[in-house]
Amino acid sequence: MKKGDIRYTQDRKVAVVEPSGDGGGAIVQEIYVEDGKEFPAGPTFFAKDLTDLRPTALTWKGKQLAAEELACDKARKALEAVRQDIDIQVSANKEHLAQLRIVGSTATKKTIQRVLDFLAGDIRYIAVLGSYQGYEIVPFVEAITNIDTWHFKRYDGLKLLTLVGGRSNGQKTLNWNLNQYGDGSGSNTTVIPCKTKKEAIAAVQTHIDKETTEGHTVHAESAVSLGCKIPASYITARLAEAKKAKREYLAKKDKDNQKRIADLDGAIAKWAQIKEQT
Repeated sequence: MKKGDIRYTQDRKVAVVEPSGDGGGAIVQEIYVEDGKEFPAGPTFFAKDLTDLRPTALTWKGKQLAAEELACDKARKALEAVRQDIDIQVSANKEHLAQLRIVGSTATKKTIQRVLDFLAGDIRYIAVLGSYQGYEIVPFVEAITNIDTWHFKRYDGLKLLTLVGGRSNGQKTLNWNLNQYGDGSGSNTTVIPCKTKKEAIAAVQTHIDKETTEGHTVHAESAVSLGCKIPASYITARLAEAKKAKREYLAKKDKDNQKRIADLDGAIAKWAQIKEQT
């Protein structure tokens, strides 16, 4: 090792200023870079462990660039996160505005009055239209109460009841939705808030009349259990469909049976022929 040699410490590139007499180190000066040229500068210091090549060692400029790249990458990620947040907020605002416009354009005096009924505490029943069990009429407090029964039965907050604008078959709609949880997550069902049980039954009946007129399927059993009426034309149509399905099923079973019988007859004939030959 001689004066002017380039060596590497653990994290720096250095020039030898004065080698140690015993060869165990040297007084060195860090290599700096300016305008693409490298030169030793700054205070000298003694370094014991010097190597000819240390790929991980960086010059002063290299360390600066690495720090700048790290800061730039961090800023880029932060900027991307902000951009994503803005995109999400813009999408949410557009959807919110669209829903508000639907609510505003479809809201009637009756709808506004129902909101006021909520605020006054006059809503006593909820007619549930979208339940898997069919139509239900549930006391208001019971309907909006979330009961956790995973480990044991306990009160777990209120469900979320919302007035939602949307579109169905190109038409603007306005519906009350009841979510499974208070934060709006979980399943949701379409409901109709009512002041009396009689009003709730009438709401279910109106819903049934609309659905059957449009050719949709209704929950007949639960409707009848609530005292609602199913149009005779709807019942006739369902009976015809059931009878047709039965005929088709029996015809298919008969065809399958005939094939099975033919197969068995073939097997019997085959074994009878083998028996005669033995």
